[in-house]
Amino acid sequence: MGDVEDKLTQAASLVPEVYYDLIARIPAGLTLFLGGLLVTGVLESQAWSLETFRTFNWAPSAGLLALVLAASYVLGILVTPWGYPVRERYYHATWVRLLPDYADLLAKHQGKFGMAIPLQDLQTGNVTDRLLRRLYGGMHDYLKGSNSQANLILPKMTGEASLCEHLVPVSLALAGALIGSCLLRYGWAALNPNLLLGVLSWLALGAASFRAGQFRYERLLRRHFDFLALSKVGQ
Repeated sequence: MGDVEDKLTQAASLVPEVYYDLIARIPAGLTLFLGGLLVTGVLESQAWSLETFRTFNWAPSAGLLALVLAASYVLGILVTPWGYPVRERYYHATWVRLLPDYADLLAKHQGKFGMAIPLQDLQTGNVTDRLLRRLYGGMHDYLKGSNSQANLILPKMTGEASLCEHLVPVSLALAGALIGSCLLRYGWAALNPNLLLGVLSWLALGAASFRAGQFRYERLLRRHFDFLALSKVGQ
């Protein structure tokens, strides 16, 4: 019985990591893939009328589905480095805003993950980005290793925050691709309200994703602190 429970626990621990890949990378890659087909006019060769939607075979083969998911995953990985500058826009500011509220908690537990930042620096937010990254990485790894619930929840929340970050550069790239594609195909005649509406739509998605990333990253940090508060000093 014990062996079965251990195997189930190990299998469950893999789910958050798979969830991260599914949420953080594939949706962003799929958005780039389908959005690229749309803004470059590839889909215009199809008669996407109401009748087409009624008669279209919406049950693609398993091979085609696997190919699309694989392509989306690869594109998602390629997009990932472009998402880092997005987090940089609010990474430090979010930490500095939250540190005074959790300074005592961090000072009490930071030794568990090899940190020794003075309490006064934590209270005033006088901590460099390099130390903040070490602090977050150490806290994240410690909580995943010491709390099974944290190991299930934190990777999911990280994936959701990362997805928002990835969608920002994807939206900007598609807005630029839409402008370039329309100008190449139609020349200056492409500069019309329809093009403006399309560009604004992609930019709106980027702005919404950026704001959602800010919100989810703050929730992610607060969730780390909540789990840290449950651990015992010296544990």
